[in-house]
Amino acid sequence: MVVSDYARVAKEHFEGLRIGKAISTVDLATTRFKTNDGGIVALKNLAGAARDAQEFTVLNDGTETLLSELVRTYDASNPGAEQELDDNAAAESLLKDAGFHYEYALVKENAADKSTDVFTINPETGAVKVAFDADKPYQHLSKTAAVRVTLVSDKGDVAAVGYYYVRVATPAKSFATVTADNEVKLACDDNSAQPDVVFDLEPVTKYLAKNFGMTEANVWNHVLTNNFTIKTPAGAHDQFTIKDNVATAAPYANRVGKLMRSVNGTKNIVTWSELKEKNVANLRKEGQVLSTVLQVIKKDDP
Repeated sequence: MVVSDYARVAKEHFEGLRIGKAISTVDLATTRFKTNDGGIVALKNLAGAARDAQEFTVLNDGTETLLSELVRTYDASNPGAEQELDDNAAAESLLKDAGFHYEYALVKENAADKSTDVFTINPETGAVKVAFDADKPYQHLSKTAAVRVTLVSDKGDVAAVGYYYVRVATPAKSFATVTADNEVKLACDDNSAQPDVVFDLEPVTKYLAKNFGMTEANVWNHVLTNNFTIKTPAGAHDQFTIKDNVATAAPYANRVGKLMRSVNGTKNIVTWSELKEKNVANLRKEGQVLSTVLQVIKKDDP
């Protein structure tokens, strides 16, 4: 929701305007506008969670991703107290009433860059998609390209610019389930520690080996360039929710315990640690479960 009429004033003064994600990125508030001024170079220099925050997913099946629904403009003239000036770039807003519009483009990092060749983008709506071949549905999996989002005034002046990556991924779905049945121990208070829970990843390993033509031994082999891994920002695996085929990472503050993959002998396992009584208290009721979603990703092909 627009919270001020700043857009009417901003027609001549653009210094405070910043393009950012329409989805809250509170965890990375200090870096989310970094590419506005540094451009493609700043984007390339981002790493870890900061880089992930500048990325959007494009599905490998050729489905469009509407960037116009995923970005918005902020009044960032007061750092730490930014105000949203529109719900998203596709929505009606005071910005549009003031004559502003958005433009979208794929960006090559240099003349030899061919990363954009398999993507197309609508310069007006930001609808971006990847070329799809039913005979080779996974050929572009994990490929990325840089995109530029520009806010333009009614006079054609550039008011703000943001740079992002789009990455090809499969539709988010839960393809394998691993379970554990542990006893919940007695606790003194909500913060009492509960024992670690260990999950065997064999069902996940078998699924990936079968569907991607790999041996089970190579699925998690970190030496290979096309193996699988689980993203681990800040020393723990991201935890996700899935809605409408889109996976959304839970904010760090909302994570339940800590999940990490490791190898125990010949088994690949995930250990759920740092669980507290408040996380598991409901499990004492019949039929209740505690669950979360982890994102398995395929590393870039060489």
